[in-house]
Amino acid sequence: MGTVRFDIDAYKRRTGRLDLDGIDFGAFVTQPVPPDALRCLRYMHDVEYHTVASCASCSSPLPTMIPT
Repeated sequence: MGTVRFDIDAYKRRTGRLDLDGIDFGAFVTQPVPPDALRCLRYMHDVEYHTVASCASCSSPLPTMIPT
């Protein structure tokens, strides 16, 4: 396996916080998200969280990285 290159500055330019301004959180009281959709969102959150954690390790001085 070759060296994994990752440009943290380019990554930061392409990413950002989720804009929550247009979300009516009060509506979830009367219109809850279906359980299957919540399960999917939890899974996606977990995958994205670990992606960020893995990207942080890309700045490691190791010449070769094994995907986690």
